[in-house]
Amino acid sequence: MGSTKKEQYTRIQLDYAGYTKALGHPARISIVEYLNHYPRGKCREFVRLTKLSRSTISQHLNELINAGVVFERYDDWSNDHYYFLNPRARDLFIEIAQIFCNCQPMT
Repeated sequence: MGSTKKEQYTRIQLDYAGYTKALGHPARISIVEYLNHYPRGKCREFVRLTKLSRSTISQHLNELINAGVVFERYDDWSNDHYYFLNPRARDLFIEIAQIFCNCQPMT
């Protein structure tokens, strides 16, 4: 199995691919939708939303964090981890949607 030749793609195409790959599970889409509507979220809110275990949600959050879709912040005062949607990711998702909205059907 050969490796993907990434040098033939633009930086923005690689970003699109990485961000959309991170959305490859319905739970991660639910988390991103939540963070798009609310300024921040906590793991327990995502557990309640998805009905998945805390450890499973943590794995999904790590996928989103590693892809740059979500940021994590730890608050010493409340001893909580908070998650935020990366504004750049939001902008790229809008651009991706526009690509599909502006496409003409193939003839």
